[in-house]
Amino acid sequence: MPEVAFDFELPSTLVLTELARITSSEPFRRAHLLKRLLSFLVHSTLAGDTSRLREFNLALECFRRNPSRFDPHQDPSVRVAANRLRRKLAVYYAAEGAGSYVRIELPVGSYIPRFNRPEGLSGRSAGGPTALARPKSHEPSAESRDLYDRGRFALRQQGAL
Repeated sequence: MPEVAFDFELPSTLVLTELARITSSEPFRRAHLLKRLLSFLVHSTLAGDTSRLREFNLALECFRRNPSRFDPHQDPSVRVAANRLRRKLAVYYAAEGAGSYVRIELPVGSYIPRFNRPEGLSGRSAGGPTALARPKSHEPSAESRDLYDRGRFALRQQGAL
């Protein structure tokens, strides 16, 4: 069974917005291969196709390696790129992405990204429910939840919250 890669309350539009912010940021400006790798990982995960996120497949899809000649034991390029991607994401979230509503992380030992809210935005805090928590008895429609999350995201970007 595939590992749970993200908070299912996060609409994919927020994750894709964060992906766009990351790929247009200063740390990723000239890192074309890392942008392609991150985009492939995020889009595959959002599509629920995490079975493709294996080293051999990434070498073929993102690095355009020849399948008859690629040997993951001899060519560490995918592992090296994943490590560089983790470092670039850390640089991004330490500066430009510090106030991001969504975080895209690539856990060590995995090619399946995780999408999380930073601490304090998870919907609950030590003091109890916050404005992001909703009662269990009433579930809003996906469209209304998406609009709500977009509005909260826009307000956070303006520093209003």
